[in-house]
Amino acid sequence: REIMNVYHFVALTERMDESLVLLKLILGLETEDIVQLGAPKQAGGFDDGLRGKCHRIQKGGIFREIDEYVKNEFKIQNHDYFLYAVANRSLDLTIQEFGHELVEKEIGELKRMQRIARDRCELDTIVPCTKDGPPNRLSEKYCFWGGVGC
Repeated sequence: REIMNVYHFVALTERMDESLVLLKLILGLETEDIVQLGAPKQAGGFDDGLRGKCHRIQKGGIFREIDEYVKNEFKIQNHDYFLYAVANRSLDLTIQEFGHELVEKEIGELKRMQRIARDRCELDTIVPCTKDGPPNRLSEKYCFWGGVGC
């Protein structure tokens, strides 16, 4: 309770659309203010073009032993899981306060505007790494420089 009293709002990445919409409603923002785009598809699964060398992002795997540890001992000993549960519940209560119908309608509008932005921007975006891996120096003059977004 003490932690949640310190923060006025906590967003969750797993519930980003809901979090952004609630932030919009709380602060009286416009949908345009909360539109965000992920890395463009043409980034090709590479990162770190900023340092002049592109690295393919490897798909991760989880070993059974690690998975068991994280689900049991680590979860019990780590306060971040408790904070996550509290933040998750707080989002649920805030949605309830504004009304599920309104939040769903706003999420629909956010997704619509994100589609428009993606359709207009993605093809023109110059990403730091080409789909084959070499750095793309043209990206230094574009807003997606270093993969940090526009």
